[in-house]
Parts: sequence; C-alpha cells; structure tokens
Amino acid sequence: MEVSPIGEFAAAPVAKINFRNDSRAQLFTLAFVTLVTIMIVVMVLGASYLTQSNKPSDTATNISDATWTISRVDPSTSGTEFDLTLASSIGNVRRYNGVRSYGLSNSRRTLIISNNTALNIVSLPEDTRTKISAPFDYAGDVGQVISWTADDSHFAMPVYKAQDTTDTHVVVYTKEGAVFKDIKDTFTTHSTSAGTALYPVKFSFTSNSFIARAYKAEDKDYYKPQNLTVDQLPAFLRVYNLEGKVTKELPVRDASTSNNSVVYFWDQTGKFVVYRVVANDAPVNYADESQFVKVGIN
Repeated sequence: MEVSPIGEFAAAPVAKINFRNDSRAQLFTLAFVTLVTIMIVVMVLGASYLTQSNKPSDTATNISDATWTISRVDPSTSGTEFDLTLASSIGNVRRYNGVRSYGLSNSRRTLIISNNTALNIVSLPEDTRTKISAPFDYAGDVGQVISWTADDSHFAMPVYKAQDTTDTHVVVYTKEGAVFKDIKDTFTTHSTSAGTALYPVKFSFTSNSFIARAYKAEDKDYYKPQNLTVDQLPAFLRVYNLEGKVTKELPVRDASTSNNSVVYFWDQTGKFVVYRVVANDAPVNYADESQFVKVGIN
C-alpha cells in the first residue's frame, strides 16, 4: 500500500488569537463612543443655556411687574407738543397726549411728562400721575430732554425762566419730585418748530454726572457785533455733578453760522464723553466709533 506523505491529511493549522489586543481595541472603541456622546450632550446643553440666557430678562406676566418702552412719538394736533405711545413688555399700550417734554426712567417704569400747565411723574404700572411743583415758571423743555441718574434716584431737565431765553437752568429733582438743585448757567438754546428750546441733559450710565451743552458769556459779548445766536457761538460740553459743580469742560466747536449740531452722549462705561459735530439732519452712524471724539472723565 502506498503510504501518503505524512501530514497530507492533517488538520489545517488554527489561527492564533491575541485576546489581549482584541480586548484593548474594544475598550478603545467604547471609550471613543463615550467621549463623543459626552461632547454631544455638552454641546446640546450649552446651546440650550445660550438660548435661555439670550432671552429677554423681562419675564413679567402682570402689569405690576411689566416694563415699558416709548414706541411712538407723534406731533400733537397743536403742532408744538407731542403724543407719546408706550408699550409694555406684556402687550399693554398707553398714550399720553399734549406732552411738551418727557423722559423715561432706566427701570422703564416711571415717566416724567411736562406740558404747558403741569409737570407730572407717571407711575406706569398703575398709570397714576403725581403733579410736582417747579421752582419758577419755565419753558424751553422740548422733546426727550429729561434724563435720569443711573440708579433712578434723581432726574434733571433743562429750562429757561419765564419768557427770558437767556435765563437758563438745569433743575434736578429727586425721584419723588422734590427740587434737589437749581443749576443756573449759560446753557445753549436753539430754535425749533415749537419755539426756543434747550439741548438735552444726559446722565452717565454709572454715575450721577450729566452732560449739558453750554456757551461762554464772554463769547456772547465778543461776537455781539456779528449778531450770532447763542447756538452759533463756540460750543462747549460741560459735565456737572448733582450739586451743580462743573467737573469737566470740553470745547467742541468754534463759532459757526453753518447749520450744524453737536451730537453727544456717554459711552457704555459711563466714563467717557463721546461727541461729534454734524450737519443738521445728516444721518449719524453711531456704530462707527472712528467718526467720534472720545474724552475720558476723571
């Protein structure tokens, strides 16, 4: 009998399995899947948090907790006053007609309105008015010229006394309506369709300092032969504290007979006065900081 070569019919060799390496691969895969899952959960939670944090903070559901914005300002039927429309954060609408000047508090719950007969503090949640006394008969407060301190403890308005447009004041009131300080100075007036008006005062966002536009009495005498109005005299911005002390004076424009205006406001830190001289009725790009002069206030 022919004998087959040894091993011809032997079983095929079995592949060697490395259990240690296979186990490591499985652990690596599990760890990778777990890490990806955690990252996805974190991203979803983070997106949810950002969405919630970007929602308006006002979550009022009743009128007593609502805040208000001035949604419309229209000329009144008299042509020299305004009709205001305010909307609440929960959809209420209020209208105040025949308003000469106004200013909304930073809390957006109190409105000051002035007309030819009265100065009122309006509590917007209750829609109640409290008439307050002025230190003298006044005029010249036209439009949104009334400003509040950052903490809403005081408000101020520019006015002139009786019919004398050269007797100019900024009257500072407490939030309850008591006269805190009557500041008399050379505040600048200008002509409007409603008559002679004063430029607005503007409080800092972080302190009790305010800006007002002014001129110098000596400049009025110097330019008297040229019959310049006070609006055409060299323009200054003065920073005052509540007591009426001037803490900073900024020259912003020489004498000018051109039709131009001085745009002025505080930066968001409340530590810098920002201003620019622009042609009347010219559009102003407030986002372009390069167009403005920025001066620090100590």
